[in-house]
Amino acid sequence: MLENNVRVSAETSDRLACDSSQVVMTHDSEGGLLDVGRKTRVIHPALRRALQHRDGSCRFPGCSQQRCDAHHVEHWAEEGKTELDNLLLLCRYHHRALHEEDFRVEIDASTGFPRWQGEKLDLGYAIDGLWRSSSTVL
Repeated sequence: MLENNVRVSAETSDRLACDSSQVVMTHDSEGGLLDVGRKTRVIHPALRRALQHRDGSCRFPGCSQQRCDAHHVEHWAEEGKTELDNLLLLCRYHHRALHEEDFRVEIDASTGFPRWQGEKLDLGYAIDGLWRSSSTVL
């Protein structure tokens, strides 16, 4: 819940908390303070630079947006660590989609890496190639 009793969904709260500082306070039914939770660990500048260097842009397939949020793959509220191996860059559009439109992210050690000069996948070219190979008539 935000100021002035404005309610937001749990998914929106998680998205907003990904790269921000947050302290959750629990109140009883009469408004009395019961608990003040731990403060989230904000991504410090050195870690943000390392993340930017590694990812370069939004990690959503086919997106090359440069202005991105840092996203915890395993959310900090679920004991996810604020470490490079648990973070990735997502543009605001895909960050919102991930939290609110039923997308999910997995980091997999078997994920393929390009064997060329390291440029990003040209998704249009790949789809066109797949489409052409599947529509070839013999």
